[in-house]
Amino acid sequence: MHLHLAIIFCLLCGSSQAATYVGGVLLTNTVWSSAGSANPYYLTQDVQVPRNVTLTIQAGVVIDFTQGDFEILVKGYLKVEGTSSQKVTFQGGSGSDLKYMLKFQSTRLPLTSIRYAQFKGPKSAVQITNAAPGLQQNTGKLVIESSIFSDGTTISANGIYPRANYSSVPSMEYLSCSFSQTTVSSINADSEPIRILNSKIFYGIFSPPANNEGIQIENSTLRNSTVSYDRESGGPSIFRLNTSDVTNLTISYSNAFSYLATFVVGQSVIRDLNIAAGTSFLSLMLAEIILEDSSIYNATTSYIKTNYWYSSPPSPKISIRNCKFTLGNLALTLTMRYYEHSVSIFNSVLTKVNITASSTNDLGPNYAIRFFDMRNVSFTDGVIYLPYHQAQIVYSTITLRSPLTINGASTILCSSIGRSGSIAQANSLGVDAAGLSLSRSTIKNFDIGLRVRPVSLYAVNISQTNFQSNTQYNIDNKGTYDVLATGNYWGTSNAATVTSKINDYWDNINYGEVFYNNFTASPLAAETGCAAFDENQYTTTTRSPYYWKK
Repeated sequence: MHLHLAIIFCLLCGSSQAATYVGGVLLTNTVWSSAGSANPYYLTQDVQVPRNVTLTIQAGVVIDFTQGDFEILVKGYLKVEGTSSQKVTFQGGSGSDLKYMLKFQSTRLPLTSIRYAQFKGPKSAVQITNAAPGLQQNTGKLVIESSIFSDGTTISANGIYPRANYSSVPSMEYLSCSFSQTTVSSINADSEPIRILNSKIFYGIFSPPANNEGIQIENSTLRNSTVSYDRESGGPSIFRLNTSDVTNLTISYSNAFSYLATFVVGQSVIRDLNIAAGTSFLSLMLAEIILEDSSIYNATTSYIKTNYWYSSPPSPKISIRNCKFTLGNLALTLTMRYYEHSVSIFNSVLTKVNITASSTNDLGPNYAIRFFDMRNVSFTDGVIYLPYHQAQIVYSTITLRSPLTINGASTILCSSIGRSGSIAQANSLGVDAAGLSLSRSTIKNFDIGLRVRPVSLYAVNISQTNFQSNTQYNIDNKGTYDVLATGNYWGTSNAATVTSKINDYWDNINYGEVFYNNFTASPLAAETGCAAFDENQYTTTTRSPYYWKK
């Protein structure tokens, strides 16, 4: 009995000695060491590091936040000197705590160094924030190296507001770090940039309302992560990925004013990308999706809710440049009144990708939303169904599983459009258009090559184009106006056969005539005779100001 009590007494004594309780203002340079019985360090109140004072935390130290909602507030300098084998550990606290473990304010951030630290949530880990107006603000870059963030913790930037008042902007950089179940957040529209380089991210959540450099991920690995545009920002809310390897990334939007979001990808590989719109009447005004110099495998997009009454918001865009895009469904919700919407695909290879828009439009059946722009693209075994998009398709090779459906004063130039081998030729249709300028191209291997519905005289003009191996009709005019189609090859030199392959006024006087004078007796060079593709020609959309600047 006495022995048992003695053991308990000794354990209690050991427990009381093997800890250090800290709090208050550090008036001189201070070192926290793991030597002897100092560990762990329990915060019993906020620890404050004033200007010109340095707190040094040596390898192996454990800092515990279980005693209350406390923080280490750094206005001086912090040196965290962990090693790969003996990290400095920040742990404890609650997910309901309002304070972060480390808070930087009114300090020269480059004079702080944090290496080989481990931050275990759910208490938030690190933030940089602004001071009251008129006081010194943070300057420079806070760099955190070779550190681990886990268990539901958060890092954030929520200072420099409003940004226009400051000549330079501080930033946070995480180098060679590991993140697991961690939230990375810009708190407001003018928050400082957060960069993550050479790191590994698993089950991460990114909240990027910042309008300038935003959240940037470079040369990193991401798995099973989410970018959540969950707050109103009034600006582009930029999230950037560059030179990274990504699997299972979801882009999500809340149901309340999560608009003007920008998602930028450069020189990366993404497998399983899901862009999921919000469902409320007001949610999701997406500024841009920009994919450059990347490989995308299996992407699904339910893109925008556009019931928005402002008279002049920015035009939303999807831009795909120099990409390889395999398997995808890009679904556009287009019920908008005041602004245009563009999809541009340049110098890319798309395989089994479906690009579709809704079949309803609140502006009426003849209204074309600009602009679908495809230049120098190989588009194989896919779908392009854009009944309210005006399109420009140049220097492209396209095979389709359903009709290429476009609207407005569209253009097809120096391109080949054929039927995918995955569908039968019977009852197939190649191109379904209203106004169309079709020149130096080929339409082949459909049942009906081209169906048009011109809304004015000669709104459809076809020249120097081959119609080949279309079994029923080369052209089916279902509009009330005439079509001008001269100097084309109709798949035969026999005039009677040419006539039989055109369905127009002479088959049903409710429709316009197709004038097909000066047809050729042999195939034209068409797209194969076009001059080399010029990147700067046929420009209808400009490069986004938010694309990844190398």
